[in-house]
Amino acid sequence: MYHKTSVFYGNLPVLTVAAPELMKRILVKDFDAFTDRFRPPMKHPILRHNLGEANQRDWKRLRAVVSTTFTSAKMRRMYPLIYQCVDELMVTLGTGTGMSADVDLRPVFGNLAMDVLATCAFSIKCGAQAARDVDSEFVAMAKRAFNPDVMRESVLQTALNWVGVGRRLDASAHEFFFGLIRGLIADRRRNTSRKYNDFLQILMDAVHDTDEDMDPNESYLGSGGPSVQTFSKHITDDELVANGWLWFASGTETITIALSFAVYELALNPDAQRKLYAEIAAALDTDGRVDYDSVARLPYLEAVFAETLRLHAPLHRIARYANRDYALGDDGTGIVVKSGQKVEVPAYAIHHMEEHFENPDEFNPDRFLPANRTNIAPYTYVPFGVGPRYCVAMNFATLEVKLTLATLVSRYEFVRSPNTDVPPLLRDMIEIHSPQRMVLSVIKRQ
Repeated sequence: MYHKTSVFYGNLPVLTVAAPELMKRILVKDFDAFTDRFRPPMKHPILRHNLGEANQRDWKRLRAVVSTTFTSAKMRRMYPLIYQCVDELMVTLGTGTGMSADVDLRPVFGNLAMDVLATCAFSIKCGAQAARDVDSEFVAMAKRAFNPDVMRESVLQTALNWVGVGRRLDASAHEFFFGLIRGLIADRRRNTSRKYNDFLQILMDAVHDTDEDMDPNESYLGSGGPSVQTFSKHITDDELVANGWLWFASGTETITIALSFAVYELALNPDAQRKLYAEIAAALDTDGRVDYDSVARLPYLEAVFAETLRLHAPLHRIARYANRDYALGDDGTGIVVKSGQKVEVPAYAIHHMEEHFENPDEFNPDRFLPANRTNIAPYTYVPFGVGPRYCVAMNFATLEVKLTLATLVSRYEFVRSPNTDVPPLLRDMIEIHSPQRMVLSVIKRQ
Protein backbone atom coordinates (compact mmCIF):
# COMPACT_ATOMS: atom_id res chain seq x y z
CA MET A 1 0.00 0.00 0.00
CA TYR A 2 2.97 2.30 -0.48
CA HIS A 3 1.00 4.44 -2.91
CA LYS A 4 -0.93 5.73 0.14
CA THR A 5 2.04 6.65 2.29
CA SER A 6 3.38 9.89 0.81
CA VAL A 7 3.59 12.85 3.18
CA PHE A 8 4.99 16.38 3.09
CA TYR A 9 7.35 18.08 5.55
CA GLY A 10 6.48 21.65 4.67
CA ASN A 11 6.89 21.61 0.89
CA LEU A 12 9.29 18.64 0.88
CA PRO A 13 7.78 15.34 -0.34
CA VAL A 14 8.63 12.27 1.76
CA LEU A 15 7.74 8.68 0.91
CA THR A 16 7.02 6.49 3.95
CA VAL A 17 7.52 2.79 3.27
CA ALA A 18 6.33 0.13 5.72
CA ALA A 19 5.97 -2.90 3.43
CA PRO A 20 8.76 -5.41 4.27
CA GLU A 21 9.43 -6.33 0.63
CA LEU A 22 9.96 -2.67 -0.26
CA MET A 23 12.11 -2.09 2.83
CA LYS A 24 14.36 -4.91 1.64
CA ARG A 25 14.71 -3.31 -1.78
CA ILE A 26 15.48 0.17 -0.47
CA LEU A 27 17.69 -0.70 2.52
CA VAL A 28 19.47 -3.82 1.22
CA LYS A 29 19.01 -5.04 -2.35
CA ASP A 30 19.14 -1.63 -4.03
CA PHE A 31 21.10 0.08 -1.27
CA ASP A 32 23.36 1.69 -3.88
CA ALA A 33 20.42 3.93 -4.83
CA PHE A 34 19.74 5.01 -1.22
CA THR A 35 23.14 5.37 0.41
CA ASP A 36 22.70 8.76 2.07
CA ARG A 37 21.14 10.04 5.28
CA PHE A 38 19.89 13.47 6.27
CA ARG A 39 22.61 16.08 6.80
CA PRO A 40 21.17 18.92 8.93
CA PRO A 41 22.49 22.34 7.90
CA MET A 42 23.05 23.71 11.43
CA LYS A 43 25.69 21.33 12.70
CA HIS A 44 29.31 22.09 13.51
CA PRO A 45 31.45 21.44 10.40
CA ILE A 46 33.52 18.78 12.18
CA LEU A 47 30.39 16.67 12.64
CA ARG A 48 30.12 16.38 8.86
CA HIS A 49 32.87 13.81 9.17
CA ASN A 50 31.04 11.27 11.34
CA LEU A 51 29.93 7.91 10.01
CA GLY A 52 26.24 8.68 10.45
CA GLU A 53 26.31 11.70 8.14
CA ALA A 54 29.06 10.72 5.70
CA ASN A 55 27.88 10.33 2.12
CA GLN A 56 28.65 7.59 -0.39
CA ARG A 57 32.38 7.01 -0.85
CA ASP A 58 33.44 8.63 2.46
CA TRP A 59 30.91 6.47 4.27
CA LYS A 60 32.23 3.27 2.69
CA ARG A 61 35.80 4.11 3.67
CA LEU A 62 34.84 5.14 7.21
CA ARG A 63 32.66 2.07 7.66
CA ALA A 64 35.59 -0.18 6.77
CA VAL A 65 37.66 1.52 9.49
CA VAL A 66 35.02 1.97 12.21
CA SER A 67 33.63 -1.56 11.92
CA THR A 68 36.97 -2.95 13.13
CA THR A 69 36.14 -1.49 16.56
CA PHE A 70 33.15 -3.73 17.22
CA THR A 71 34.39 -7.25 16.54
CA SER A 72 33.60 -9.98 19.08
CA ALA A 73 37.24 -10.11 20.17
CA LYS A 74 37.31 -6.38 20.92
CA MET A 75 33.96 -6.52 22.73
CA ARG A 76 35.35 -9.29 24.94
CA ARG A 77 38.36 -7.09 25.76
CA MET A 78 36.07 -4.19 26.73
CA TYR A 79 33.82 -6.36 28.92
CA PRO A 80 35.87 -5.84 32.13
CA LEU A 81 35.80 -2.07 31.55
CA ILE A 82 32.01 -2.11 31.30
CA TYR A 83 31.77 -4.33 34.38
CA GLN A 84 33.79 -1.86 36.45
CA CYS A 85 31.19 0.82 35.70
CA VAL A 86 28.31 -1.56 36.44
CA ASP A 87 29.95 -2.34 39.80
CA GLU A 88 29.90 1.39 40.55
CA LEU A 89 26.20 1.42 39.70
CA MET A 90 25.61 -1.32 42.28
CA VAL A 91 27.41 0.79 44.90
CA THR A 92 25.32 3.83 43.95
CA LEU A 93 22.05 1.93 44.24
CA GLY A 94 23.09 0.27 47.49
CA THR A 95 24.01 3.61 49.04
CA GLY A 96 20.91 5.43 47.90
CA THR A 97 18.16 2.84 48.33
CA GLY A 98 18.88 0.78 51.44
CA MET A 99 16.47 -2.17 51.33
CA SER A 100 13.75 -0.39 49.34
CA ALA A 101 13.14 3.05 47.85
CA ASP A 102 11.53 4.86 44.95
CA VAL A 103 14.24 5.88 42.50
CA ASP A 104 14.16 7.87 39.28
CA LEU A 105 16.32 5.48 37.29
CA ARG A 106 16.64 7.59 34.16
CA PRO A 107 19.43 9.84 35.50
CA VAL A 108 21.00 6.82 37.22
CA PHE A 109 21.23 5.00 33.89
CA GLY A 110 22.34 8.17 32.15
CA ASN A 111 25.29 8.49 34.52
CA LEU A 112 26.15 4.81 34.07
CA ALA A 113 26.06 5.11 30.29
CA MET A 114 28.23 8.24 30.43
CA ASP A 115 30.79 6.45 32.61
CA VAL A 116 30.86 3.41 30.32
CA LEU A 117 31.23 5.46 27.15
CA ALA A 118 33.89 7.77 28.61
CA THR A 119 35.85 4.72 29.77
CA CYS A 120 35.45 2.63 26.62
CA ALA A 121 35.76 5.50 24.15
CA PHE A 122 38.56 7.56 25.71
CA SER A 123 39.90 5.71 28.80
CA ILE A 124 38.62 8.62 30.90
CA LYS A 125 37.21 8.11 34.39
CA CYS A 126 34.71 10.95 34.28
CA GLY A 127 33.05 10.16 37.62
CA ALA A 128 29.48 10.62 36.40
CA GLN A 129 28.25 8.13 39.02
CA ALA A 130 30.28 9.62 41.86
CA ALA A 131 28.33 11.26 44.69
CA ARG A 132 29.45 14.89 44.91
CA ASP A 133 27.97 18.35 44.99
CA VAL A 134 29.49 19.65 41.76
CA ASP A 135 29.92 17.78 38.48
CA SER A 136 33.33 17.59 36.85
CA GLU A 137 33.76 19.78 33.78
CA PHE A 138 33.50 16.67 31.59
CA VAL A 139 30.18 15.62 33.13
CA ALA A 140 28.79 19.17 33.17
CA MET A 141 29.55 19.65 29.48
CA ALA A 142 28.11 16.24 28.60
CA LYS A 143 24.89 17.01 30.45
CA ARG A 144 24.65 20.32 28.64
CA ALA A 145 25.07 18.58 25.29
CA PHE A 146 22.42 15.96 26.16
CA ASN A 147 19.97 18.43 27.74
CA PRO A 148 16.54 17.98 26.09
CA ASP A 149 16.01 21.75 26.04
CA VAL A 150 19.21 22.12 24.00
CA MET A 151 18.07 19.29 21.72
CA ARG A 152 14.69 20.96 21.20
CA GLU A 153 16.46 24.24 20.44
CA SER A 154 18.59 22.35 17.92
CA VAL A 155 15.45 21.13 16.15
CA LEU A 156 14.18 24.72 15.96
CA GLN A 157 17.60 25.85 14.81
CA THR A 158 17.54 23.35 11.96
CA ALA A 159 14.13 24.60 10.82
CA LEU A 160 15.26 28.24 10.99
CA ASN A 161 18.39 27.50 9.00
CA TRP A 162 16.34 25.83 6.28
CA VAL A 163 14.50 29.10 5.71
CA GLY A 164 17.58 31.27 6.12
CA VAL A 165 16.90 33.02 9.43
CA GLY A 166 18.88 30.81 11.79
CA ARG A 167 21.33 31.88 14.45
CA ARG A 168 24.27 30.03 15.96
CA LEU A 169 23.74 28.00 19.12
CA ASP A 170 26.17 28.18 22.02
CA ALA A 171 28.76 25.62 20.90
CA SER A 172 30.68 25.43 24.20
CA ALA A 173 29.87 21.76 24.83
CA HIS A 174 30.89 20.68 21.35
CA GLU A 175 34.07 22.72 21.44
CA PHE A 176 34.99 21.26 24.83
CA PHE A 177 34.74 17.69 23.59
CA PHE A 178 36.38 18.37 20.23
CA GLY A 179 39.33 19.95 22.03
CA LEU A 180 39.50 17.11 24.53
CA ILE A 181 39.58 14.43 21.80
CA ARG A 182 42.19 16.34 19.80
CA GLY A 183 44.31 16.56 22.94
CA LEU A 184 44.03 12.81 23.52
CA ILE A 185 45.08 12.10 19.93
CA ALA A 186 48.11 14.39 20.18
CA ASP A 187 49.15 12.95 23.55
CA ARG A 188 48.98 9.38 22.30
CA ARG A 189 51.07 10.19 19.26
CA ARG A 190 53.71 11.75 21.51
CA ASN A 191 53.68 8.93 24.06
CA THR A 192 53.50 5.73 22.06
CA SER A 193 54.78 3.50 24.86
CA ARG A 194 51.47 3.52 26.75
CA LYS A 195 48.80 1.15 25.45
CA TYR A 196 45.08 1.88 25.47
CA ASN A 197 42.15 -0.47 24.95
CA ASP A 198 39.48 1.97 23.88
CA PHE A 199 37.48 3.08 20.87
CA LEU A 200 39.74 6.03 20.05
CA GLN A 201 42.91 3.94 20.08
CA ILE A 202 41.34 1.17 18.00
CA LEU A 203 40.37 3.78 15.41
CA MET A 204 43.87 5.28 15.46
CA ASP A 205 45.37 1.81 14.98
CA ALA A 206 42.83 0.57 12.43
CA VAL A 207 44.83 1.79 9.46
CA HIS A 208 47.69 -0.45 10.61
CA ASP A 209 45.61 -3.61 11.01
CA THR A 210 46.91 -4.89 7.67
CA ASP A 211 50.05 -4.49 5.60
CA GLU A 212 47.88 -3.54 2.66
CA ASP A 213 47.32 0.14 2.00
CA MET A 214 44.04 -0.72 0.32
CA ASP A 215 41.27 -2.59 2.05
CA PRO A 216 38.22 -4.10 0.33
CA ASN A 217 35.01 -2.75 1.75
CA GLU A 218 32.19 -5.10 2.66
CA SER A 219 30.19 -6.44 -0.27
CA TYR A 220 26.71 -5.17 -0.72
CA LEU A 221 23.99 -5.97 -3.20
CA GLY A 222 23.20 -3.30 -5.71
CA SER A 223 20.74 -3.33 -8.56
CA GLY A 224 23.42 -4.85 -10.74
CA GLY A 225 24.32 -7.64 -8.34
CA PRO A 226 27.16 -8.12 -5.85
CA SER A 227 29.74 -5.37 -5.86
CA VAL A 228 33.03 -5.09 -3.99
CA GLN A 229 34.81 -1.76 -3.99
CA THR A 230 38.26 -0.93 -2.70
CA PHE A 231 39.10 2.08 -0.54
CA SER A 232 42.17 3.63 0.97
CA LYS A 233 42.05 2.60 4.62
CA HIS A 234 42.71 5.88 6.38
CA ILE A 235 40.99 8.22 8.79
CA THR A 236 41.68 11.93 9.24
CA ASP A 237 41.96 13.74 12.56
CA ASP A 238 38.62 15.46 11.95
CA GLU A 239 37.08 12.03 11.37
CA LEU A 240 38.63 10.70 14.57
CA VAL A 241 37.15 13.62 16.50
CA ALA A 242 33.73 13.40 14.85
CA ASN A 243 33.35 9.65 15.29
CA GLY A 244 34.68 9.67 18.85
CA TRP A 245 32.06 12.27 19.75
CA LEU A 246 29.32 10.48 17.79
CA TRP A 247 29.90 7.21 19.64
CA PHE A 248 29.95 8.89 23.04
CA ALA A 249 26.90 11.10 22.46
CA SER A 250 24.60 8.70 20.63
CA GLY A 251 25.54 5.73 22.80
CA THR A 252 24.85 7.54 26.06
CA GLU A 253 21.27 8.45 25.14
CA THR A 254 20.41 5.15 23.43
CA ILE A 255 21.62 2.98 26.31
CA THR A 256 19.84 5.18 28.86
CA ILE A 257 16.57 4.76 26.97
CA ALA A 258 16.91 0.98 26.58
CA LEU A 259 17.70 0.37 30.26
CA SER A 260 14.93 2.69 31.45
CA PHE A 261 12.25 0.96 29.42
CA ALA A 262 13.58 -2.54 30.21
CA VAL A 263 13.20 -2.13 33.98
CA TYR A 264 9.85 -0.39 33.45
CA GLU A 265 8.47 -3.37 31.53
CA LEU A 266 9.87 -5.82 34.08
CA ALA A 267 8.23 -3.86 36.90
CA LEU A 268 4.86 -3.95 35.13
CA ASN A 269 5.27 -7.62 34.20
CA PRO A 270 6.43 -9.41 37.38
CA ASP A 271 6.09 -12.90 35.86
CA ALA A 272 8.61 -11.97 33.19
CA GLN A 273 10.90 -10.49 35.86
CA ARG A 274 10.74 -13.70 37.93
CA LYS A 275 11.54 -15.79 34.87
CA LEU A 276 14.50 -13.58 34.01
CA TYR A 277 15.78 -13.66 37.59
CA ALA A 278 15.66 -17.48 37.64
CA GLU A 279 17.66 -17.68 34.41
CA ILE A 280 20.28 -15.20 35.60
CA ALA A 281 20.60 -16.71 39.10
CA ALA A 282 21.39 -20.10 37.55
CA ALA A 283 24.18 -18.55 35.45
CA LEU A 284 26.00 -16.61 38.20
CA ASP A 285 29.49 -17.74 39.15
CA THR A 286 30.67 -18.24 42.73
CA ASP A 287 31.28 -14.49 43.07
CA GLY A 288 27.74 -13.67 42.00
CA ARG A 289 28.85 -12.36 38.62
CA VAL A 290 27.83 -13.17 35.06
CA ASP A 291 30.60 -13.71 32.52
CA TYR A 292 30.83 -12.59 28.90
CA ASP A 293 29.75 -15.91 27.42
CA SER A 294 26.73 -16.18 29.71
CA VAL A 295 25.51 -12.71 28.79
CA ALA A 296 25.73 -13.70 25.13
CA ARG A 297 23.92 -17.03 25.43
CA LEU A 298 21.09 -16.52 27.97
CA PRO A 299 17.93 -16.83 25.82
CA TYR A 300 15.41 -15.10 28.06
CA LEU A 301 17.76 -12.18 28.71
CA GLU A 302 18.08 -11.75 24.95
CA ALA A 303 14.30 -12.03 24.58
CA VAL A 304 13.65 -9.34 27.21
CA PHE A 305 16.16 -7.03 25.54
CA ALA A 306 14.68 -7.60 22.07
CA GLU A 307 11.08 -7.15 23.20
CA THR A 308 12.02 -3.93 25.00
CA LEU A 309 13.46 -2.53 21.78
CA ARG A 310 10.42 -3.68 19.82
CA LEU A 311 8.04 -1.81 22.11
CA HIS A 312 10.34 1.16 22.68
CA ALA A 313 12.56 1.57 19.63
CA PRO A 314 14.78 4.57 20.48
CA LEU A 315 14.50 6.01 16.96
CA HIS A 316 11.06 6.44 15.42
CA ARG A 317 12.20 6.33 11.82
CA ILE A 318 14.94 5.14 9.49
CA ALA A 319 15.60 7.73 6.77
CA ARG A 320 17.42 7.47 3.45
CA TYR A 321 17.84 9.81 0.48
CA ALA A 322 17.79 8.66 -3.12
CA ASN A 323 21.00 9.45 -4.97
CA ARG A 324 19.40 8.74 -8.35
CA ASP A 325 15.89 8.40 -9.78
CA TYR A 326 14.47 5.04 -8.71
CA ALA A 327 11.34 3.22 -9.93
CA LEU A 328 9.70 1.90 -6.80
CA GLY A 329 7.51 -0.82 -8.27
CA ASP A 330 6.47 -2.67 -11.39
CA ASP A 331 2.77 -2.83 -10.51
CA GLY A 332 1.67 0.02 -12.71
CA THR A 333 1.61 2.70 -10.01
CA GLY A 334 4.22 4.69 -11.86
CA ILE A 335 5.89 5.84 -8.62
CA VAL A 336 9.43 7.08 -9.14
CA VAL A 337 11.51 8.31 -6.21
CA LYS A 338 13.39 11.32 -7.52
CA SER A 339 17.07 11.89 -6.84
CA GLY A 340 17.40 13.77 -3.55
CA GLN A 341 13.97 12.73 -2.27
CA LYS A 342 13.63 11.37 1.26
CA VAL A 343 12.32 7.88 2.02
CA GLU A 344 11.38 6.94 5.59
CA VAL A 345 10.83 3.58 7.24
CA PRO A 346 8.60 4.07 10.34
CA ALA A 347 10.37 1.58 12.62
CA TYR A 348 8.31 2.36 15.71
CA ALA A 349 5.02 1.99 13.83
CA ILE A 350 6.09 -1.26 12.15
CA HIS A 351 6.95 -2.75 15.55
CA HIS A 352 3.40 -1.98 16.71
CA MET A 353 1.48 -3.40 13.73
CA GLU A 354 -0.98 -6.19 14.52
CA GLU A 355 -0.19 -7.86 11.20
CA HIS A 356 3.40 -8.41 12.37
CA PHE A 357 3.01 -8.95 16.13
CA GLU A 358 -0.02 -10.39 17.91
CA ASN A 359 -1.20 -8.03 20.65
CA PRO A 360 1.57 -5.63 19.64
CA ASP A 361 1.24 -3.29 22.62
CA GLU A 362 1.80 -6.10 25.15
CA PHE A 363 5.24 -6.89 26.58
CA ASN A 364 5.81 -10.54 25.63
CA PRO A 365 9.47 -11.61 25.53
CA ASP A 366 8.45 -15.12 24.47
CA ARG A 367 8.13 -13.76 20.92
CA PHE A 368 11.92 -13.64 20.76
CA LEU A 369 12.77 -17.02 22.29
CA PRO A 370 14.69 -19.26 19.85
CA ALA A 371 11.66 -21.50 19.21
CA ASN A 372 9.50 -18.50 18.24
CA ARG A 373 11.89 -16.06 16.63
CA THR A 374 11.54 -17.69 13.22
CA ASN A 375 7.88 -16.58 13.28
CA ILE A 376 8.98 -12.94 13.03
CA ALA A 377 8.91 -11.89 9.39
CA PRO A 378 12.11 -10.34 8.01
CA TYR A 379 12.20 -6.52 8.05
CA THR A 380 9.47 -6.21 10.70
CA TYR A 381 11.93 -5.85 13.60
CA VAL A 382 14.49 -3.13 12.91
CA PRO A 383 15.53 -1.33 16.14
CA PHE A 384 19.13 -0.93 14.90
CA GLY A 385 18.24 -0.35 11.28
CA VAL A 386 18.95 -2.87 8.55
CA GLY A 387 21.24 -3.20 5.56
CA PRO A 388 24.76 -1.82 5.16
CA ARG A 389 23.94 1.33 7.18
CA TYR A 390 22.63 -0.49 10.24
CA CYS A 391 23.97 0.73 13.61
CA VAL A 392 27.64 -0.25 13.63
CA ALA A 393 27.73 -0.14 17.47
CA MET A 394 24.84 -2.60 17.85
CA ASN A 395 27.01 -5.31 19.47
CA PHE A 396 28.43 -2.89 22.02
CA ALA A 397 25.02 -1.48 22.97
CA THR A 398 23.58 -4.98 23.28
CA LEU A 399 26.45 -6.11 25.50
CA GLU A 400 26.22 -3.11 27.82
CA VAL A 401 22.45 -3.26 28.26
CA LYS A 402 22.33 -7.03 28.78
CA LEU A 403 25.22 -7.05 31.27
CA THR A 404 23.69 -4.17 33.24
CA LEU A 405 20.24 -5.73 33.22
CA ALA A 406 21.55 -9.14 34.32
CA THR A 407 23.51 -7.61 37.20
CA LEU A 408 20.61 -5.41 38.30
CA VAL A 409 17.99 -8.18 38.26
CA SER A 410 20.31 -10.56 40.11
CA ARG A 411 20.45 -8.11 43.06
CA TYR A 412 17.28 -6.00 42.91
CA GLU A 413 13.59 -6.36 42.21
CA PHE A 414 11.83 -3.58 40.31
CA VAL A 415 8.24 -2.84 41.30
CA ARG A 416 5.65 -0.36 40.10
CA SER A 417 5.02 2.32 42.72
CA PRO A 418 2.37 5.05 43.08
CA ASN A 419 4.95 7.43 41.59
CA THR A 420 5.47 5.38 38.43
CA ASP A 421 4.20 7.03 35.25
CA VAL A 422 1.98 4.56 33.37
CA PRO A 423 2.30 5.04 30.49
CA PRO A 424 5.69 6.76 30.69
CA LEU A 425 5.84 10.51 30.12
CA LEU A 426 7.95 11.10 27.02
CA ARG A 427 10.36 13.91 26.31
CA ASP A 428 9.26 16.42 23.70
CA MET A 429 11.63 15.25 20.97
CA ILE A 430 10.77 14.65 17.32
CA GLU A 431 12.96 11.68 16.42
CA ILE A 432 13.75 9.98 19.75
CA HIS A 433 11.45 7.88 21.96
CA SER A 434 12.79 8.86 25.38
CA PRO A 435 11.16 8.96 28.85
CA GLN A 436 11.18 12.13 30.94
CA ARG A 437 11.75 10.05 34.06
CA MET A 438 11.49 6.42 35.19
CA VAL A 439 10.45 6.20 38.84
CA LEU A 440 10.20 2.65 40.22
CA SER A 441 10.43 1.03 43.61
CA VAL A 442 13.83 -0.69 43.85
CA ILE A 443 13.93 -3.55 46.38
CA LYS A 444 17.15 -5.30 47.38
CA ARG A 445 16.93 -9.09 47.05
CA GLN A 446 17.69 -11.16 50.16
